[in-house]
Amino acid sequence: MALANGGDKVKKDKDNILSDDDLKHFNDFNAKFHRTCADEAPKCKEQKLNFAKNLVKLRKIKEQTKEKSFVVGLHPFMDESEKEMRKRLMDKEIMPKSIGMKQMQRSPEGAKTKINPSSFDWRNTGAVNPVKDQKQCGSCWAFSTIATVETIDNYVHCRDTTESRVSYSEQMVMDCTYYNASVPEKEQYDGCDGGWPSSALKRIMITGTETEKQDHYLAGKGVCPLGLAEKKRPVAAHPISNWANLTGDVDAMVDFIANKAPFAFCMMICEDFFGYESGVYDSTNCTEDNAVGGHAVAVMGYGTTDTGIDYWLVRNSWGPTWGEDGYFKIRRGTNVAGCEDSNVAGPIPVDSRDCPNNKLHRAHHHINPHTQQDFVLI
Repeated sequence: MALANGGDKVKKDKDNILSDDDLKHFNDFNAKFHRTCADEAPKCKEQKLNFAKNLVKLRKIKEQTKEKSFVVGLHPFMDESEKEMRKRLMDKEIMPKSIGMKQMQRSPEGAKTKINPSSFDWRNTGAVNPVKDQKQCGSCWAFSTIATVETIDNYVHCRDTTESRVSYSEQMVMDCTYYNASVPEKEQYDGCDGGWPSSALKRIMITGTETEKQDHYLAGKGVCPLGLAEKKRPVAAHPISNWANLTGDVDAMVDFIANKAPFAFCMMICEDFFGYESGVYDSTNCTEDNAVGGHAVAVMGYGTTDTGIDYWLVRNSWGPTWGEDGYFKIRRGTNVAGCEDSNVAGPIPVDSRDCPNNKLHRAHHHINPHTQQDFVLI
């Protein structure tokens, strides 16, 4: 979508905030993202003011990224303040660092003999649920983890239709994960302040998890159904037996996603990411110094574009209207925004799959959770 500058045109906005051109973009935005705005209402004025500020930023970013391999455009948060937008992120100061993380160790023999497909997409298995929305809460670490766990659990239990797939609870992960680096120990159950996928996987591995229906998402602090010392009620499932630390090894990540399960990683978020619309995100200047926060997402596949750019296919948790139906691609192998060396963690399922009619089974291979020797298990 072209973002023409309105210049000094006569304004027709009743609130006298947006120019003619900007008002048109605002109306397009409302139509695309199903927003309502009643002229002269305080809330509408606030939306317009936020939109005007974000449109200025977006035009600047569009100019700066015109030579990049991704496209930016109007996004679902254009009518939000900077503070509201950043609530979806983790404080970058508590983002996991590669320092101190156990680095990947792989068998040279296994690495030489293993042949992976040139592209892979877990959505083709039918086991992936629709994209969810974390709302204004820094619970991305729980959403990214649950996306990986419920996908592999649906897969190994042959749940590949809308009716059969199970959706697990992000809220339970938020409320029951003991370790949360962004808050004092006595308050470590408020998952809106951030967390790590590896910590969420440990919690699920130890205590199991509930379904989304049992413990629905609040976008805020809830109560852990397990209690502090013992279970208050049985959980729905114990879907994973272990987890793999893939931090810092791109080849291991490819092996894992093609032979085991999706995985989660953390990344820095810069202003140009909010407006991602399509293409392969390759912002080479997005570093900890200029990032506005951190984020955790679920990697569901990989591939290479027609122009030879290797990428990860990534599921976000900002709803299906953001990006490419809730997904984005990010350049693979160059650690863009620190995505490949920051708490890269994948689930190891309890059960192995035995569904001969499955699409992925016929096309590629049988995923066996017990052949784990190539991966560091924590």
